[in-house]
Amino acid sequence: MTDSTLALLVTAGALFLGLVSGLPIAFGLALSALAGATVMLGPNALAMMGSSPFSHTHGFSLLAIPMFILMGNILLESDYPHADSTWPDTQANARRGLADLSPDEVRKVTWQNASRLFRHPVPEALQIP
Repeated sequence: MTDSTLALLVTAGALFLGLVSGLPIAFGLALSALAGATVMLGPNALAMMGSSPFSHTHGFSLLAIPMFILMGNILLESDYPHADSTWPDTQANARRGLADLSPDEVRKVTWQNASRLFRHPVPEALQIP
C-alpha cells in the first residue's frame, strides 16, 4: 500500500469517525486533514501546514480568495498602482473577462457584491445596469 493510499484511507476514516460521532463538519474536515497530513508528512505536519502557505507568497492577496468564494462574493479589482494591476487597460480587460457572464453577474462582480459586502452605498449614477 502506497503512502498516498494510506493517507487517503486515514483521511476518509477520520472524517467518517468525526461525522458519526456528531462532530461539526468543519471540525471533522480539520481532523481528517490533520490525520491525512500526519500520515503523508510525518509528526511535524502541523508545523509545516502552518508555515508552508506563507513561505512562498510575497503578499496576502491570495489569502482572500477562499474567503470571498466561500462567502459567495467575487469582486473585480483594478488596484492601481500595484505591480499586478491591469492599469491602464483595466476597462478593456474587464470587458473581455466578463464577456461570457450574464448582465446580472456582471453587475454583481463589478459593483454590487462590493457594495453589499462593505455596506457602502453606490450612487445611482455610477451603478452599471
